[in-house]
Amino acid sequence: MRGHNNRFEEYNESHPPHPPHEHLPPPHPHKRGILPPFFISAAILKIISKNPTHGYQIAEKISKMLGREIPKPVIYITLKKLETFGFVVSKWEMKEKGPARKVYYITEDGQMILREYLELLKRVRKFIDKLLEE
Repeated sequence: MRGHNNRFEEYNESHPPHPPHEHLPPPHPHKRGILPPFFISAAILKIISKNPTHGYQIAEKISKMLGREIPKPVIYITLKKLETFGFVVSKWEMKEKGPARKVYYITEDGQMILREYLELLKRVRKFIDKLLEE
């Protein structure tokens, strides 16, 4: 038993205490790009709720809101998931000039989940405001 305590004391001497935050990684963007997927889904649904839009245009609008470019694959992957869940539908639109574009429309279920997302974002905003006040 005594040997165990000596090893513990030796460890403590060779490893001085660290501030509690030192074990945490530095802040960095979300691993998928810029924002957590929930924020991206909410932004996509909000954008297409106002006007049916194609993926590239959605990416441009979100990048403008962020003030930095969001990777296009993040948008297309999220759109595919939203479509799989029935929150959006897509339709190919042909133009006189240029290639066909896949335009996304929000569904009734998408409208419902958007309302829930927006309520959650309001609560998150209140929390962040309180956090920044302290």
